Amino acid sequence: EIVNWTCKLEKHRTKSGYYHWVLKKAFLYLLISVEILPLFGYNSIATWIMELFSDDKNGIDTMLSCMFSDYNLAFFCNLILAAALVGRSIELLQLKGIYTYIWERSRARTKREMALIFKSVKRSFNIGYNYAKLQTYLCIVITISLFCPLITIFGMFFMVVKFTVDKFLMVWRTSPCGSFNANTHYTSAYF
Repeated sequence: EIVNWTCKLEKHRTKSGYYHWVLKKAFLYLLISVEILPLFGYNSIATWIMELFSDDKNGIDTMLSCMFSDYNLAFFCNLILAAALVGRSIELLQLKGIYTYIWERSRARTKREMALIFKSVKRSFNIGYNYAKLQTYLCIVITISLFCPLITIFGMFFMVVKFTVDKFLMVWRTSPCGSFNANTHYTSAYF
């Protein structure tokens, strides 16, 4: 949501330019907060900066010693499994759209307004953010599979569930996206 808000404040001229910048910012944010920091055993950037500038000389040794511990590898396996089961089911429910619909419906006064609210509930499929999430989880699976081959099974399960949910959302629940320029897809392939 923070990435979407900052990109909306930038006032992009085209929708495809907006999705392109959402892709870049969301991938960088998710890569740092979901893969890099937990891989080194940190839960926030603030703890990493405090450890980096502390007087303790064993900080870097401690950071590198817990990099590929069994606990971290189990954490990433659980993360991918939870993203496939819990995350996709919550996205399938589209709770934000339901809450928006209920709020707008309670504020409507005429039948014409209610009909317009029903038509406006369909949101566009945010391709930039969905690309970024997909690439982050794919990056986690590829990186961790070198040390824990079990994560590839969970990663494949995640890809199948994500493909099925996204296909359903794109066909039945969202409005047509329109055309995109090639930069969004090129950047996605480049990451």
